[in-house]
Amino acid sequence: MKSGFDVTVNKTNGGVADISWEAVPGADYYMVAVGNYKAQKISQNIFISNVVAQNDMITVNLYNGTGADINSDMTINYMLVVTGIDAKGDTVCTVSKVGPELNKSVWKSNVAYPSTFVAPLAADVKYVIGLYEFDTTAKNQIDIYEFDNVYTKLNRKYTAGTIIPMNKGAFNTADWSTLAVNLPEVGFVPVAVSDKTTDTKITASNLLARTTYDVLVTAYSDCVKDADSKVQEFKSADTQIASSISEGGDGNVQFDGIVGPGPGVGNENIDAVSVAVLGGQGQVTIQNAANKKVIISNVLGQRIADTVINSDYATFNAPAGIVVVAFEDGTTVKAVVK
Repeated sequence: MKSGFDVTVNKTNGGVADISWEAVPGADYYMVAVGNYKAQKISQNIFISNVVAQNDMITVNLYNGTGADINSDMTINYMLVVTGIDAKGDTVCTVSKVGPELNKSVWKSNVAYPSTFVAPLAADVKYVIGLYEFDTTAKNQIDIYEFDNVYTKLNRKYTAGTIIPMNKGAFNTADWSTLAVNLPEVGFVPVAVSDKTTDTKITASNLLARTTYDVLVTAYSDCVKDADSKVQEFKSADTQIASSISEGGDGNVQFDGIVGPGPGVGNENIDAVSVAVLGGQGQVTIQNAANKKVIISNVLGQRIADTVINSDYATFNAPAGIVVVAFEDGTTVKAVVK
């Protein structure tokens, strides 16, 4: 199967857009989704996602997992403080960053920001790294990390479908791992999804005026019977719809020109879209399963995740091979992870 295909918005007229794509060899049908790529909320606030300390250098990665960009013109900014405490309880070093030295003009969502400190590392000293919301009168702790050696390298654990809380208390080693942790990236959130079509063009109508939509086309093959039947999904700069400034519909997006069974699915009944389980590179993605409990296991029965999905686009890290996704209604789906 071809590993990628071009998608083009041929024209827009008011609330209508013509979408076409090149045929994918081996594909039996296509489904078109109109929506937007959005950041996933995985934390209450900015948090410490990774710490590396060696050779008298400490690098702290701060991650904005709030699902939204954060501007620096807030009343409260962020402050990062590294404190070294010896066996007697005396402070032997303190270094900090605050204001423009630490804070960004915009803290982009789902982005890690490294901050490096020079500090004399010693085996008999405990180092406490505190992340604070800071104003002129107080600093309020929102995360903390500790180590007591000349070397450390740990990553913040994350379980898909959960929200990392602010840590206003003590450091907890159970929250950290020596293994690499892939935090969620920006994901596609559909406004409307078409039914199956065997053609390579479709018309989306009733688009809102003054709105930019992303277009995602997925090709499928009936020859493969599990979630790896997804041939390819492709998004590029020219797969966006910029609707008319002055003309448009009410946002209840519909699809016309489907060659195949059934009408398109508008956003008034988007919940009726079938749940999709898609294998990918080192991960499995579950779509349209918000508020459903899932258990993901490998073929040996070892659990990878056991959680309630909190969005219509959830991605879980998974090892290469076949994984089994079991839903609370008894349905099971296999997916191939590469």
